[in-house]
Amino acid sequence: MNGVKRTLVAVAAGLLVLGVPGTSLAREVIKATDDNRWSPDFVHVSWGEKVVWKNPADSPREHTVTADSSNWSKNVVLQPGERTSKVFKKRGIYEFVCSFHGGMTGVVHRAPQ
Repeated sequence: MNGVKRTLVAVAAGLLVLGVPGTSLAREVIKATDDNRWSPDFVHVSWGEKVVWKNPADSPREHTVTADSSNWSKNVVLQPGERTSKVFKKRGIYEFVCSFHGGMTGVVHRAPQ
């Protein structure tokens, strides 16, 4: 690998490690289940990690990802096969619920850097 390619690879790797906006270190996937629950219903993420909520393609119903605490805003309807995501930039506890199925609740904990 020549010097320019080596430098570009090193810069790209560094951006991922530093969590530059637009990049994501990892992701936590939260799926809707057949019995109207989120699985898992609690995730712990670090700075730069993305949370993805999925409604499986074979799901018989639609769900929402709706913010259920005052420190964030989200209200998205997920048809079967759809997904939505968020990177939480500030530490805190972020609660969410499916507004169609009130017992379908969960929590994202964003740890300090």
